[in-house]
Amino acid sequence: MNGVWRSLLWKEWREQRFKLLAIVSFTIAIGLLPVLFNGKEDLVRSLVAIGFFCLLALGLFVGASLAASEQSQRTVGFLQSLPQSTRRTAIAKLLVAALTVAAPGVVLFGVIRIWESVGYIPADFTIPTAIFVVLAWATYSFAIWVAAIAVNLADEVRAGAVGFLAIALFWGAFGTLADRWSPADERVLQSVAAAAPGGPLALFVELMDRPSRAAAGYPPRPIWHLVLLAGVSSMTAAAVYVWRFGRVAASRRQQVESAAKSIVPAWLAPPMRKPWIAIVWKQCCESLPLALLGAGGIFCVSLIIDFVSREYQHGILNDGLLSMSIPVWLMIGGLVSIVSGIGLWLDDLRPELNTFWRSRPISTGQWFAVKFVVSALITLATLSIPSLLIYGLVAWLGNRPPFQQLGPTDWPPIIALGLLSQFGFFSAAAAFMAATRRPMISALLTIFTAAGVAFCVVGPFSLETAGSMIAIAAISALATAAGWLCIRNDWAIGR
Repeated sequence: MNGVWRSLLWKEWREQRFKLLAIVSFTIAIGLLPVLFNGKEDLVRSLVAIGFFCLLALGLFVGASLAASEQSQRTVGFLQSLPQSTRRTAIAKLLVAALTVAAPGVVLFGVIRIWESVGYIPADFTIPTAIFVVLAWATYSFAIWVAAIAVNLADEVRAGAVGFLAIALFWGAFGTLADRWSPADERVLQSVAAAAPGGPLALFVELMDRPSRAAAGYPPRPIWHLVLLAGVSSMTAAAVYVWRFGRVAASRRQQVESAAKSIVPAWLAPPMRKPWIAIVWKQCCESLPLALLGAGGIFCVSLIIDFVSREYQHGILNDGLLSMSIPVWLMIGGLVSIVSGIGLWLDDLRPELNTFWRSRPISTGQWFAVKFVVSALITLATLSIPSLLIYGLVAWLGNRPPFQQLGPTDWPPIIALGLLSQFGFFSAAAAFMAATRRPMISALLTIFTAAGVAFCVVGPFSLETAGSMIAIAAISALATAAGWLCIRNDWAIGR
């Protein structure tokens, strides 16, 4: 390997090492919690939870970093000026990303093998090594598909949102069509699923199903065609990413006179009378589009899931739609809240804008409070619109009152816990972004914090709804205070 490749790999390693350290630390902490391994069911549940955590969180954020890290750091111009092709940089990024997404599987494999050697896990319940390989592969497939779809976008937040939306729409459409027009031969559906983003999950399902088939006396089904399709899909996504990486439009040269005339702010509105009004307007323009995108995703996913199962119910507008929209709102709303919390400081903490804001005749406290409160209110209120809209439609056009499904004493605590959890995601992401100034690191740290609270506080202490709300509120308050201190004192880790 020559000097160019060594330099590129060293550069990527320097950028990814903190992300890799956070991922490995989180996996070790999860694997060392004995409460997760109290029998076969808990072991399988923890493995599936960690596996899907890697798929949805690690794959998404690593893929978004692959797609837009050079654009957000404004180093793509430097890479284009080098005598080597930018495709070498793309290949180096893919190699280091493979190491990053494979780390949790390797660590989890070692921890579980240790538990098996000491007899803590029953000897008759051994997880095959192929399971860990397939999970790592599925995570990498998800990451490179996100990178291929959103390559060369302006920043990681937009890249992650675009990649996640495209993949979610594909799987939603695939699930709907597969349920409505599934052929008699399931191999066709398995083949399509294996060739899709995250396709190695089809192998995971087959491998997990083999013990039950063996117990029933059925021979194992061949999976080599699924391996081939998943491999072709991953290589295709990687080739698309490498081919498109760094292909951005070159800046057009302008004459001095025309350039001077073009910067005249004739299109700007008159200045606003109050500074806080201007900050409110700016924050609305930044936060509302992302919140509306998340609300639209919640509404569409809820309708798709209910549409798939409508043959077992009495129409789409029923109590099942309302009960389904709530967990969808919690999952998608949590992800959007993280992205919104990161986006709160994504642009304003860049060196040039940070200097500009601190030179204005407005206190840092007012600037922080207005931005934080406005963004949080817009995000939480907009994300709750789909469930409220579905509630109104079910109550108005449904067959029976929705209270018969959720009960007047059950749904208020669930909704309150959901809103508080999303605020916790938002405040933690904003605090980590203010402290690190790195969006992908902030996203991973937020998810690790949420998982740590769930595994170390809520689970072991068996907290009910009220106790969980108190714990989340306390952590949200600490995160808000930490973010405020970082903004007021202009603190940043590693700067």
